[in-house]
Amino acid sequence: MSWRTDWKAISDQTEGLLDAARFYVESLGPRSTDVYSVARKQLIPHSKRIFDTIAKYEETYARSLPPVAVECLNAFTREFGKFFSGIHPQDDLASIQVIITSLTSFRSEFNYRLSDATATGKRLSERAFIHLQRSIVADLQVREKWTEAHKKGEIECEKLGGAHLLLHGIWAFKVGAEGERTDLVLGEPLQDIAMVERSAETLVLPSGSLSQKRHARNR
Repeated sequence: MSWRTDWKAISDQTEGLLDAARFYVESLGPRSTDVYSVARKQLIPHSKRIFDTIAKYEETYARSLPPVAVECLNAFTREFGKFFSGIHPQDDLASIQVIITSLTSFRSEFNYRLSDATATGKRLSERAFIHLQRSIVADLQVREKWTEAHKKGEIECEKLGGAHLLLHGIWAFKVGAEGERTDLVLGEPLQDIAMVERSAETLVLPSGSLSQKRHARNR
């Protein structure tokens, strides 16, 4: 599992809880009476489980997440943790209001922070390929290495390209027909995602081979 996959599951749970809470409030109507204690028996315990999952997520992925996302995550667990651990059962509507609103607000902001990190990854990738293009033009040794690699084939170009991208904080991989991710430099299955996320700013799947990119940029 990776932080992206685990967060998707948490986000989906939060969205489902929001839908349930919205229906709950609407169904109460003018009487505002929870005859069957749905909030106390279902919504509040569910929200607490989601918060516990978020706290565990923070503990597991704090070193792997983009810094802006970690800041958002830390602020949420620090400022709102008390509401999930000390909710007063006699005030169910107030409890629902604070926990559902805070969860939904956090989910929205955290998704934005991750999207911003994705945009940063795109800029890093563009900069890395511009740097590679200019290095091939300006540096004879670099040009000779890429010319030789191009003669040997795509795999050699991928090794050079993968090492170059890592200098820019980008860990590049490719995916086979069976869905297995392969490291471009080592040519081995990419298994330790946690190590990759700790050492790189972003993880990318290059569109098209690096050898094609190199050839296209030097015609």
